[in-house]
Amino acid sequence: DGKPVAKVIDFGVAKALNQSLTEHSIYTAHQAVIGTPLYMSPEQASFSAVDVDTRSDVYSLGVLLYELLTGTTPFTNDDFKQAAQDEVFRLIREQEPPRPSIRISSLGDTATQVSSLRRTQPDQLGRTVKGDLDWIVMKALSKERGRRYDSANGLLQDVLRHMKNEPVEATPDSTLYRFKKFYRRNRVLVRTSAIVLTVVLLAITFSAMKNRELNAALKATERLNSEREAFVVQRALMKAIEGDLAAVQLEISQYPEILEGNNWAAILESSALMHAGRYSQAQEKIQPVLDGNDRENWIPIYAILAVSYMYDGHWDLGITYANKLRRFEPRKGSFYDVDLLFYGYGLMFVENDRAVEILRDVLKRNPTWLAAQSILADGLVHQGNFNGNDALIEEAFDKSSAVVSLIQENPFALDANLFATRMLVERRQLAGRPFDELHARAIHLIDRLEKYRQDFILATAMPAQYYDVVRPSKSEALWEDLLNAKSEMWRWTALGRLYWSRSSEETLAILDNLEDAKQQTWTQAARGYLLADLPGRGKEALEIFNTHADAASLNPGDTFFLIHVPLLLGERELAMKTAEKWLNNWSDASNSEWADAELLRIVASDGEYSPKNKTKLVEVLEKHIRGLLAISEGRTRDALELFDAASKKPWISMEYNWSIAFRDRCKSGGWPCENRKVRNENTR
Repeated sequence: DGKPVAKVIDFGVAKALNQSLTEHSIYTAHQAVIGTPLYMSPEQASFSAVDVDTRSDVYSLGVLLYELLTGTTPFTNDDFKQAAQDEVFRLIREQEPPRPSIRISSLGDTATQVSSLRRTQPDQLGRTVKGDLDWIVMKALSKERGRRYDSANGLLQDVLRHMKNEPVEATPDSTLYRFKKFYRRNRVLVRTSAIVLTVVLLAITFSAMKNRELNAALKATERLNSEREAFVVQRALMKAIEGDLAAVQLEISQYPEILEGNNWAAILESSALMHAGRYSQAQEKIQPVLDGNDRENWIPIYAILAVSYMYDGHWDLGITYANKLRRFEPRKGSFYDVDLLFYGYGLMFVENDRAVEILRDVLKRNPTWLAAQSILADGLVHQGNFNGNDALIEEAFDKSSAVVSLIQENPFALDANLFATRMLVERRQLAGRPFDELHARAIHLIDRLEKYRQDFILATAMPAQYYDVVRPSKSEALWEDLLNAKSEMWRWTALGRLYWSRSSEETLAILDNLEDAKQQTWTQAARGYLLADLPGRGKEALEIFNTHADAASLNPGDTFFLIHVPLLLGERELAMKTAEKWLNNWSDASNSEWADAELLRIVASDGEYSPKNKTKLVEVLEKHIRGLLAISEGRTRDALELFDAASKKPWISMEYNWSIAFRDRCKSGGWPCENRKVRNENTR
């Protein structure tokens, strides 16, 4: 009869919607994945019980429209080439493709070819597509089929509305947007109305009531914009804490108007680099923002610098930035919790109890911030160690294990879990309880951290400390690797560990071959310890102390390590006077509560002072410093007992390695507990 009739010719994919074709269906099996992946809808790529209906066709039409506009499909063959089938299906189900206008801007040379076929220029094509066509395509490509057009006709009608300059269904139903469409259709009417409206508005401005209403409306708009901005930042921040730089950069590309303003792009990228263990790159990324004097984001900037330098072993710089962080208060409003998260993070190593309290408060209000649980877990281990509270370490283990199970490959999360595991193993070992299951977990975590060792210093340091607990012979090679990391804190700790089993001459030779060792106060302090052990070289040790003493007065973190030198040499009067001078030079009142200040007061008072800050950390360090005082007075037996007490497990402080080295040498009757007269002659 001359009328066109549609015929289904591909019965491998087609499906009868309202009736069965035969008694026993042999077509398009339920839960079977069939179709070309480039055009396949998310429900087709799913093995769930969700049935496939006409909205799947809407998705495929959206792919075709996307391809017509950009010259490429939302996902390309290159996206799928290296991926296994399950990964391909996951991408289709979960990953949002860029909007067509964004895809056009990223095509490079290909954009010229695509534009020429459409008789336009690349920039003109992007402007044409941006807006209605972007939203029409993205509505058709929605992962949730309920958000797509109900039918192909709905998609067609929206395209026709766009061509007629009418409001399209796919665009958010805002007054401003509808007005723009109305204006294009009725320019004369709108202009006339605008004149009348202007006159009316001029009259209204004389009314105080209306003026207040207008201000309230503006504030409400600002609040909504701020809340939207905070939501986008929070989502990107969780990706950053996972160490996923690519995901962060994708967020930035999708929300440039938010994340490229206020320096959030640099803050988020540096945070991602830090949590991937790439500390120096994180510092390089954030430093220009600090130099730019961005007062609005002081808290995240200083927190990133404080934490990255501390984890990298540059304790002095970390303390400096943490102290600067203390001067600020989190901003009120939508960004309060974001600032508070960074604030607690940055204070973790200088005010641990307060930091943990802050982090608990933030995560109580934001339980979906899963990645941030690793930060809290790390703080809980330190708090449990410092306060002797094993329940906190158990809590840290549970939290960090949950994060590791959900965020598979994040070195920061793996390290936090290994840290908690190690602390539990030490405690069970001391109590004589089995820890086979925990040990197996620790080895599994160490294996997963192996590939991050080049960039992530804790991927070497944490396994080294774990093997010191269960198999010391396996840890020495890891400690030797840490010497080459140029991290002052880890070098000082590693030298103390190698000193367990090596002579002063051997350890000194290793130290003198280290690059940049002369510029590092802690490393030079360790050199002073080793020189003090060698006959006739005490004078060199004292020269090291005198050279660095004035510089150390500016950094409380250095003073504790330097004060060892005169005490090991028996120069007790010099140690007392220098400690008193350092304490007087500290103008910052907050320093009075630091462990370093408490320990120097013990030295300055010739052992009479009793610390007020009685955490487990201070208790252990107090025994170590009193052991050094005993050495300076020739009380060998007391020194041995104090070093033995300071080196008892569980591990709490970095001084642990040196306490063991001094203890073992004192047991054999050698330095540093040998005859004081001989030792004093070395300084003359």
